[in-house]
Amino acid sequence: RVRELSREPLPLEKLRFSNDREEIAHQILSNARPKVRIDREPDGITKLSGKIKHKGKTHNTEAFIDSDQRLIRANCTCNFFTHNKLFKGPCECILALRMAGREKVTSNQ
Repeated sequence: RVRELSREPLPLEKLRFSNDREEIAHQILSNARPKVRIDREPDGITKLSGKIKHKGKTHNTEAFIDSDQRLIRANCTCNFFTHNKLFKGPCECILALRMAGREKVTSNQ
């Protein structure tokens, strides 16, 4: 049986990203595709590294992903990461690196 959950259509553009940093990461990728290096370590950790261009600066960015696809460690030279580390979640550079890495892995398969 069909039930109406909402009278108005859902605003899909507002629901597309979970936060502002994720939206900015998507914009970073749409402007320029960073070159991502993917290294697999013996303990099952995947290391993503690359240079992310954002707000006229280039940031050296690294992300370490475990076998369950969780971000376990990261580094970035941007201001947000320098001040907050991962306590407020990953910066837009780390998110963009992870998205680019995911695209690279799926395109190689």
